[in-house]
Amino acid sequence: MNRELEKTSSDNIYERIRLLNSIGAIHMRELNYDLAKKVFDNVISLYNQYQEITSTKEKMFDDLMITVFFNIGRLYHHQKDWTTALENYEKSLNLALKQDQQHPQLAEIYNCLELTYAYRNDWL
Repeated sequence: MNRELEKTSSDNIYERIRLLNSIGAIHMRELNYDLAKKVFDNVISLYNQYQEITSTKEKMFDDLMITVFFNIGRLYHHQKDWTTALENYEKSLNLALKQDQQHPQLAEIYNCLELTYAYRNDWL
């Protein structure tokens, strides 16, 4: 996947975010949380760059960022940083709700929010 990222044009922000999100998720599954965090930080930086250069919001970017914020939430959940996990799950939730009240990832987002509040001993 790193080779694929190297071949991707720096102008193709969407594809770079998509690939980096996958790389971050792999590092997270391998319990390499520090490296996953660095990769996700790069994703957020690219997304912020995208937002600065365009005035239009594209649905495909929002779809991708729903997954990115969800994965970042999972990263912090695994590290027991409940507050940061919740912040990212909520970003994911807000983007999903803006798009569709029946977004396919909603159930998973709500489940992770509930679990995080439970671990934090703080209920909705």
